[in-house]
Amino acid sequence: MPLTKRALFIASPYGGPRGPENDVERLTEVPRKYEFEVKKCCGKSASRYEILAAWKQLISESSVNDTAVIYYSGHGGLGHCGK
Repeated sequence: MPLTKRALFIASPYGGPRGPENDVERLTEVPRKYEFEVKKCCGKSASRYEILAAWKQLISESSVNDTAVIYYSGHGGLGHCGK
């Protein structure tokens, strides 16, 4: 079975910082050079629920010998969560 390389990049601009999404846009170039499958979870899609769903998907799609990278840029916070 071929080795798969996956990367999950998360940009959570909670509270208004602009840097996290810029970080993700620039940094995703690196793993793509090494043939990683890159998934991004950014902006309003970077809620707690969406981040956990993306993380669980990465885990479920990966096997023992695969390579996985998770990168997070941003600030956490407690907001009103409907889920």
